[in-house]
Amino acid sequence: MRAPLRSPSGPRADGHHQVLFVLAECVPFAIALLVLLVEFTPLHVLYTGPLLVATPALAAVTMGPKGTLAAAGVAVGVSVTTASYNGAWGSQQVYTNFLALFLVSVASFMTSRSARTRTENELNQVQRIATAAQEVLLRPVPARLGPVRAASMYLAAETGAQIGGDLYDVVQTRYGVRMIVGDVRGKGLPAVRAAAIVLGAFREAVHYEDDLMEVVDRCEAALLRDAAVSGAGGAEAVLEGFVTALVAQIPDGPHIDVINRGHPPPLLLCDGVVRLLTPTAPLPPLGLV
Repeated sequence: MRAPLRSPSGPRADGHHQVLFVLAECVPFAIALLVLLVEFTPLHVLYTGPLLVATPALAAVTMGPKGTLAAAGVAVGVSVTTASYNGAWGSQQVYTNFLALFLVSVASFMTSRSARTRTENELNQVQRIATAAQEVLLRPVPARLGPVRAASMYLAAETGAQIGGDLYDVVQTRYGVRMIVGDVRGKGLPAVRAAAIVLGAFREAVHYEDDLMEVVDRCEAALLRDAAVSGAGGAEAVLEGFVTALVAQIPDGPHIDVINRGHPPPLLLCDGVVRLLTPTAPLPPLGLV
């Protein structure tokens, strides 16, 4: 299946988010390095204990349980090193700092682990819902429908996504085997909605319309009708989210009817030769009026 069209700014925005996330992960270790610089210079008169105590808490926000433990270990190592360098062992301030660092580290680790578990549970639930939605929207294609052997594979363009703006289905009808392959211009939930509308109209029309063009017209009418009832700006929404579609009918005879509404031409494989089935009369995508 074709990947949905992406905005040029999408990958760039994702890269910025990744850079900011990496910088946030470096903050606890940068603080530990700052403390070392202060303690090994004439600035060691400054009180740096609270800075080290804060490092596990900061790590818990962005780094998870393992990162929190790593930040806590670095903070303890810096505390031991600076206390030994300054000859501060035996003072109440050193032991107070260690106690505070221990308590904050334990609390940060428990909080981080709880947040990680909660996030994983939420992601698993979303994954189950997405899988159920995919099974309803994109039903498994039967291996055989009458004289036709069929197979399908779908990979969503969005990382971790189960469904997107692509659509397909194969149905056995009294007129023969009818199939559709399409792609919504756009992404996200609006694209999924448009795909569901087209598929719903197709699955209904294929059993009642003897003319394949009427099936395609029913799919487009459903798309336009949904835009009309969506309120102000509905027509514009259709223009921004048109659907390319390829509808085919395989009757009992030797001929195959194909209607292409702006979709990439299909490939015909016969006797080891691949041929591009270019439409004789190009038609616009569904909803592009």
